[in-house]
Amino acid sequence: MGLTPGMGDGTPWDEYEPEARDLAAILQASGTITGAQVDAIWFRWFGQNTDAADAIATSLRSAAPRRPR
Repeated sequence: MGLTPGMGDGTPWDEYEPEARDLAAILQASGTITGAQVDAIWFRWFGQNTDAADAIATSLRSAAPRRPR
């Protein structure tokens, strides 16, 4: 089984939905997310830290819709 959710060789499309909801809630509430916040969510769901937290946070910030000022 692959790691691409929703693809034929991957996990179910909603495999990471709970984790994504936690990340999205932070983005929605504050308009941004930090590596430390990503790492805390990662640890809660997967029981370990990730060295990719800062990169994930950067990717999420760039993908998030811009909030009106």
